[in-house]
Amino acid sequence: MSIIKNVKRTNIIVFILLLVWSQFNLFFVLPVKAQETKKMVLISLDQMSLNDLINTKTPHIDYLIDQGTVGLMNTRTASSRTSSNCFATLGAGNYSVAYHEESLISMKATEIYNGEPTGNYVLRNSGKAVTENSIANIGIAQLKADSFRKNPGAQPGGLGTILKHNNLKIALFGNSDIPGKLQRFLPLMLMDKDGLVSEGDVSRKILIDDPQAPFGIKTNYSLFINQFEDYKNDYDLLAYEIGDITRVEAYKDYVSDDAYNTLRTRIIEQVDDFIGQLSQRINFENTLLMIVVPSPSKDVAKNGDLLTPLVLAGDGVQKGIATSGSTRREGIITNIDVTATLLHYFNVEPSAQMHGRNITTVLQNEPLTALKTLNTQVVAIYNQRAPVLQNFVIIQIIVYLLSLIVIFRLYKFIPFIRFILLWLTSIPLMILLLPLLHIYNTFFLIIMLIALSFLLSLFIVKIFPQSLKSFTVIYLLTAITLIGDLLTGTHLIKTSLLGYDPIIGARFYGIGNEYMGILLGTFILGLTLFLDEKQRDLGYIAKLLIGVLLGGIIFLMASPLFGANVGGTISAIVAFIVLYFKILGKKVSKKEIIFIILTVFGVLLAMILFELTRDVGSQSHVGRAFSAIQKNGFKEIIFIISRKLAMNIKLIRYSIWSWVLMTGILALAVLFYRPVGVLKKIMVSHPYLNSGMIGVITASIVALCVNDSGIVAAATSITYGVAIIIDLIMKEKEVKQ
Repeated sequence: MSIIKNVKRTNIIVFILLLVWSQFNLFFVLPVKAQETKKMVLISLDQMSLNDLINTKTPHIDYLIDQGTVGLMNTRTASSRTSSNCFATLGAGNYSVAYHEESLISMKATEIYNGEPTGNYVLRNSGKAVTENSIANIGIAQLKADSFRKNPGAQPGGLGTILKHNNLKIALFGNSDIPGKLQRFLPLMLMDKDGLVSEGDVSRKILIDDPQAPFGIKTNYSLFINQFEDYKNDYDLLAYEIGDITRVEAYKDYVSDDAYNTLRTRIIEQVDDFIGQLSQRINFENTLLMIVVPSPSKDVAKNGDLLTPLVLAGDGVQKGIATSGSTRREGIITNIDVTATLLHYFNVEPSAQMHGRNITTVLQNEPLTALKTLNTQVVAIYNQRAPVLQNFVIIQIIVYLLSLIVIFRLYKFIPFIRFILLWLTSIPLMILLLPLLHIYNTFFLIIMLIALSFLLSLFIVKIFPQSLKSFTVIYLLTAITLIGDLLTGTHLIKTSLLGYDPIIGARFYGIGNEYMGILLGTFILGLTLFLDEKQRDLGYIAKLLIGVLLGGIIFLMASPLFGANVGGTISAIVAFIVLYFKILGKKVSKKEIIFIILTVFGVLLAMILFELTRDVGSQSHVGRAFSAIQKNGFKEIIFIISRKLAMNIKLIRYSIWSWVLMTGILALAVLFYRPVGVLKKIMVSHPYLNSGMIGVITASIVALCVNDSGIVAAATSITYGVAIIIDLIMKEKEVKQ
């Protein structure tokens, strides 16, 4: 009993001491400050350009850039790059559209639409009751239908829906109205799936009259400041649509160029002054300020300048230039990355249909200077790509058709055509190397391309007069250069006209389908031509080395650290295994086909498992596709297949590469039968080349089937086989003559 009493006495003493200690702290210890809730301020400056930031006096935006992150944003949508499509894409976190007239109209519930308050109209059409201060999209049903037709994976209102489900409060203000036309774009980004934003004002009340402004109206910036003070404590996201730049763009046709430039400069300076006033009122310790330009202005877009600036400042933002896992390009992000970043900031998971990645920062002391240089290069690639590649393709088609005529009729031109064929095969290599010269004038670029590839061909012919050796050198040199570039970060591919275009935005890193086809074609044929040149049976070491080389190329294609091209990986696996069996003298039977299928699935599984070890922001297309399949199930697989088929059908119908492929197949088909027996004789005398042709044809067929732009890969790979076959047949003709 005494022990129990002692324990009780001890407990009472401890309790009293704790009580005294707690009261002591109440008086003498400062209270710990509660963690402030994250806030975001979003400012939409639609149709502003990088040049506006560089050439206009914008000290407040410049200060934010100096303290934060700035980047160039790809503005791709599911259709054209109109303001409505770009805002709808931001709202879906996936490439979307909004072009039906009513789907562009968002109104405050108390505004009159078709003679009645918008709230009544919405209640009748959708059954959704809206509050007095709500903003409603009039044509949400049509918007969903249009978006589904263009891209079934995009869900209009997806961003707003997720924010709403996570109890994040949004208030939205502003419009881009012009007389006779309502233009309320920002609700397309922040509304929920029912087309609603719970709070805000997009009515005429947020505009004031100004005789010096376009159409005599401009944004009431003083009202915006007051609204910020009223709403900043109770709302998580405050969004402002600054429509004055959009209005000056619409007003351009009514004024002279000088007056337009003066108006634009004055308006941007006014916007900058507003941002300066707003910044003074923002607590950047717990607030992220995002300035986004959803679509480019028509004035710069006509010159191919389709990337727009993005500025981030405040909570968690470092100084430098923007990048993301979507692009892996310093200074470039995508519009759907903006959606992902907004959600990431609030620690909210995106939906499976949202494909963007969180924006991060790369240190850069002179960000605007770096972006100006980058933008100049990117715009040059975009503008040069079509004329250079179209002329290259047209010349290829003409040369193939002329070759048939020369083989059957005009024998005296055989030496000339043989050299032209060699010259054509050197052009992709020169296109890969030419960006090192930083040529931005298209005409001068074409002249240099023709001249340098011509000189390279002459040099190779001079050193290796025998045509097969010349082709072997060109092919292997192209393949080795591409492999070296993949191993060192694709610095050549990403600036090449046959690489990927950051403005088009179909791919940003790794190896694209053009050079994927070129690598397969040049490596397979270069290797087999080299083996034919040696004219001896292969030993065990040689066969092992060839297997290692083929496996190495597959690894480069498959690895997210290098190629990250799934279609290219599958094409390489099938083509290389078929090639290897042929080199070993084996037939491709059912057993070998099963082995090929199992290898494909094994490599794909390894790619997926590797992706799962990486964080989501660093995952490549493979990881993202697998994540989408995990979330959406079998329907996502169907969607991916249907999308790839649709793209291939579109390219077959409209791409000039389809004409190259068809012309090449036509040439091979004709030469298979005429001259009689010549092609068979060539294949017998060049057994390894025979294996190489089978490998290239296999690569082309598989690439056509499994890539979303397989027509390009198929065309670029098979052209090397067509060139060498035509050359060998012409050589036979020369001997007979």
